[in-house]
Amino acid sequence: MNISKTISKNKHILYLLFVLIVFPLQFCKAANLSGIYYIDASNGLDSNSGQSELQAWKTFDNINKSVLSAGTKIFLKKGSVWNQRLVICGTGTVNNWISVGSYGNGPIKPIISLTNNKNDIALLITDLDKTSGTVKTQNISFIEIKDIEIANTRMGIYFRSVKATINTGLRVKNVTFNNINCDEVMLACNAGTDMTIKNAEITNQLSASKGNLLDQYGNAGGGKYEYIFPAAIFVGGKTMTGQR
Repeated sequence: MNISKTISKNKHILYLLFVLIVFPLQFCKAANLSGIYYIDASNGLDSNSGQSELQAWKTFDNINKSVLSAGTKIFLKKGSVWNQRLVICGTGTVNNWISVGSYGNGPIKPIISLTNNKNDIALLITDLDKTSGTVKTQNISFIEIKDIEIANTRMGIYFRSVKATINTGLRVKNVTFNNINCDEVMLACNAGTDMTIKNAEITNQLSASKGNLLDQYGNAGGGKYEYIFPAAIFVGGKTMTGQR
């Protein structure tokens, strides 16, 4: 028996097992989420299932990397504060809306609070799905945001369509908006009295990349010619004309 050949063969088998087992785990695709999920900034853990109050997630990370199926509900814990963007990608139906709301006791709504930075968007609803690594078009329809507070951001809720052409149904109910502003942009656009200089600056701000958004090809540098002034709720993007 040739012991050296046996050892070499076993090494190859172990290497193949390593490739087949480890690498798919590193490059696995994010699965669609469906059902009800809870997020608690104080007591949650992102390693939990997220599917009950006792198993709540802590951050928005698991939502932000997923596509939501029709009827999915995201509940944020009352009294919690997140300094993080929430990204909703997915499409509901007329009978099964995707929704973001609140749970728990007390009068204090769950709050998404940022820093009034020029790239701040508190809640982004987007048609660009890049969870599989390659950008795809994902229609965004029948999505409801309710019973939360959004504060200290340039853009509150941005319903953004870059490639999709069938987007209908955006409902916002009982949402409090506080300090929706961006001094960096507003001061630049309002500086001086010369209208030629002002208009040039407005054009510069409008044409600049912003929001840490992807472009239609899935690359960094998006947001050009999409918006300029702060807004609590903004519906825009590249393909909004002629949609239904």
